[in-house]
Amino acid sequence: MLVFLTTADTDLLALHAAVEPLPSEAHPVRAFNLSRAVETEEVLARIRSAERPVVVAHLLGGLRAWREGILAVAAAVRERDGWFLPAVADAQPDPELLSLARAPAGGLETVAAYLAAGGVENLREFVRWCGALCSGEGEPSPLPPPASVPEDGLYRGAAPDDGRARVAVLFYRAHLIAGNTGFVDAILDALDRHGCAPVAVYCQSLKDRTAGELFARYLMRDGQPAIDCCISTLSFAMAQVTTRGPDIAEGLSADALAALDVPVLQALVSTAPRDAWSASSQGLGPLDTAMVVAMPEFDGRIITVPVSFKRQPEYDARLGTAITRYEPDMERVDLLARMAARWAALRRTPNAEKRVAIVLHNYPTKAARIGNAVGLDTPASAVRLLSALRWRGYAVGPAPEDGDALMRALVAQMTYDEELLTEGQLAFAGGRWPVERYGDWLVTLPERVRGKVEETWREPPGTVYARRGQFVFSALRFGNVFVTVQPPRGFGENPVAIYHDPDLAPTHHYLAFYQWLRDGVGAQAIVHLGKHGCPH
Repeated sequence: MLVFLTTADTDLLALHAAVEPLPSEAHPVRAFNLSRAVETEEVLARIRSAERPVVVAHLLGGLRAWREGILAVAAAVRERDGWFLPAVADAQPDPELLSLARAPAGGLETVAAYLAAGGVENLREFVRWCGALCSGEGEPSPLPPPASVPEDGLYRGAAPDDGRARVAVLFYRAHLIAGNTGFVDAILDALDRHGCAPVAVYCQSLKDRTAGELFARYLMRDGQPAIDCCISTLSFAMAQVTTRGPDIAEGLSADALAALDVPVLQALVSTAPRDAWSASSQGLGPLDTAMVVAMPEFDGRIITVPVSFKRQPEYDARLGTAITRYEPDMERVDLLARMAARWAALRRTPNAEKRVAIVLHNYPTKAARIGNAVGLDTPASAVRLLSALRWRGYAVGPAPEDGDALMRALVAQMTYDEELLTEGQLAFAGGRWPVERYGDWLVTLPERVRGKVEETWREPPGTVYARRGQFVFSALRFGNVFVTVQPPRGFGENPVAIYHDPDLAPTHHYLAFYQWLRDGVGAQAIVHLGKHGCPH
């Protein structure tokens, strides 16, 4: 019997695929995931039940991963005249662990090479070799070197240039060698459905010092990007952070990302089950938030949505353990693909044709608080942004020359301050959207979401900021750029408290505002300026 001890779900996933076509009577295998609660006595019982056990231990962290258990396992293997083949799953050597080995000639080198190479086919050959060891008919012939799985490579190449936007997907080599690529395939298929030409690249890891070489090899041509957008499913940050002392970060180095010069979307691959994410008011747990959200933001990656979760473990009767695999969330995958397609289209659109909305925060909903922020002169920043867009070739019409003039123009046109709002301003507001079109869109939302909005604010249009069958919004147009004010998220007896209620549904007017920006203005990019309690 082969007893396989590991600290990685991906090892078990690959082992499951490797042994599936092998006859169970010739290759009995039992596996244990030491990262879960494992009783030492249960492992020892399996070893002692075998006539000539072969125990493979692939441990992240070496002996310290399961010290007392490994010492007991090594002793039990000696008692049964079996073989104990330990290997470290990371780059750190562990002489103490290797000193416990009981292996045929070249056995430790074999297990180290095959487990480091990974891959289902390599693991299947390794299981056959272990089966020969179990037979007790002498030592088997040495295995040839394992088939090489490069540290990085193309998983799926883009089709010849056919005019479609090209979107790259980055994922870990560990998923490739474990046969755990279902979520990658789902993303690639969704990109294809949304009119993009996808290309997928796997890698061992991606730090700035190695990213440049990988990007140049697969994502660039003659020093220029060969893609329009990139989706990363990798954790942590590529950029190198320069630190001084324990808590001062002085700068970032992300030269490879700067050279690639395309939008990089961060697709969130969660290590938790979907049910846990769905039931939690916080969404992702602390570990996922740190690894796939907070740290990648150092690169300037655009955080998107969770696209994959760990499926609830499924019991594998042959291995005698639970197998966990990543499972794509198809609705979220489709949203990611649509986002990538839009970012790619935006990159291909000439600046003179791009339409941009600059949205000023307004909390509380008073005219004097438009553009409210902490440590930021929002009106002056908006004027400078208009100037910068014009300098870069955007179609920006005549605009106020300073922040005060911009604020006067907005307040004169319309605000959401009910103490100052006039019928004339409502009649000639700069932004308008038919309530009928909003209603057609509202019915496409999930019933649970739509019901909560209507339960709180009744049927559209609600009771505020609507005249003659249209929602009205505060907005100034300068060519292809709109400067507008974000509507209030609530109203009533205590509008300030409403802003901080996490369970309150947004108003019909608030939802219609963003539909108007997308479908009415046709904004391809939205810049939010100013925020309560935050300088950006």
